[in-house]
Amino acid sequence: MITAFATSPKSVAALNYYPNYQITKQTYDSYAKTLNEYAINPCDIYSNLENNIPIKHWSKYIKEGANAICLGTIPIIHPDSIILRNKFKKILQLKIDSLKSFHLYKYAYLYGFDEIEKTETIFLKNMIQLVREVDKIIPISCTTVKPNKNLINITDITIQNIDNYSSKLKSKKKEKNWWYACGSTKSESISNFNTDYSAISPRILFWKTNSQDITGFLYFSTVFWNNNTYNENMLSQYKEVSIKQNPNEKELREGKRWPNIPWLTYSFYNFNGDGQLFYPGKNQNELWPSIRLINTRDGIEDYEIATEIKKINLSNSTKKRYEQKIKWLIRFKKLLISKRLDKTKPIELIKLKKEALIILSSNNKFKL
Repeated sequence: MITAFATSPKSVAALNYYPNYQITKQTYDSYAKTLNEYAINPCDIYSNLENNIPIKHWSKYIKEGANAICLGTIPIIHPDSIILRNKFKKILQLKIDSLKSFHLYKYAYLYGFDEIEKTETIFLKNMIQLVREVDKIIPISCTTVKPNKNLINITDITIQNIDNYSSKLKSKKKEKNWWYACGSTKSESISNFNTDYSAISPRILFWKTNSQDITGFLYFSTVFWNNNTYNENMLSQYKEVSIKQNPNEKELREGKRWPNIPWLTYSFYNFNGDGQLFYPGKNQNELWPSIRLINTRDGIEDYEIATEIKKINLSNSTKKRYEQKIKWLIRFKKLLISKRLDKTKPIELIKLKKEALIILSSNNKFKL
């Protein structure tokens, strides 16, 4: 599965007082390695191509476990802005050439517009045409809050919002079906990354992802620490969304940071923990995982195991025995009810995963 969990260097830099919101390559290398350890691709989907992670660094990240490279966000450039359009094409061409020189082209994709509105479709079409003047193949992705039939025909990867997902709009190409979670306030009938729900919710989210044959998962941030750093725009944003003052504003203006002041867990006024899967360590080069992140990693592992199981031909007796348990595991609609979550015992999950690994090992998928 492809994962795109945004980890913005700017958020990390702002919290740690780095000048001009820039962090060193050594620091980001450390973060990238940590992300890969939790089965999450390092990426900064919201930065433009020019300011994104340099291609030459990706050889190291791929060796450490990454399996996709987001080149950055495609901007909106007016058709009459010839100078800007030519500049964009030049930057993109340099990126493509660099990908090919490092033999990384097959991993790359572009992020189109973020949560596109139907009225913006014409602008996306225009920018896709501009991209195709440089490269005919590189995949272009785009997120949409509500189902949008138009995107299926113009983007390579249409990323639907999990709260409003429609299986009717799935691409015919299985590898092009992604979805994303962001700011979900719905109950656990859907599941999300907020801290107010059961810690197993993120894990169940990837069981559901597997059951829908979704092959990519995008999440807007792992380090959405904005309300724990001082920035006038961030403070005003918090007020605007929550209609209340950031409780740490006075201390933040004085230059104080965690651990010297309490950590604010709310990304926005009603999203508790959303976008905060990592927490900052006392050492600037450390990222501390949340319990939700650990369950995310385990959920991704569950996803991969279930995917491999589907590919092999099991003997009748083994298959029957396994299917009885896998059906229990993926009865998502029943499991996603909060009362049922309490009955999802970790020991049963561990036992099921062990059995699945034995089956895969016996079919030469990999060695234990």
